[in-house]
Amino acid sequence: LTDVLEFRRVLFRSDPPYGRDLAKKALKTLMAYDIVQPDCLIIVQYSAAESLPDVEERFSFIKQKRYGRSLLGIFQYKNL
Repeated sequence: LTDVLEFRRVLFRSDPPYGRDLAKKALKTLMAYDIVQPDCLIIVQYSAAESLPDVEERFSFIKQKRYGRSLLGIFQYKNL
């Protein structure tokens, strides 16, 4: 159990199927529930055609990188 709690503190990665707005849904779920620990890194891969929700309330934007037609966004979960 300690390993699971430590993992929650370090990283959450999401690579949903493209074109279904599932990256947006994953981020909204993380914002709505207490799933990850404060300061956790959130890495989301999504289609460049998709838009992500406004995440400034719960996440700090770290970096975004384009790989062909997909984007990789890195965010940090804020400690509120």
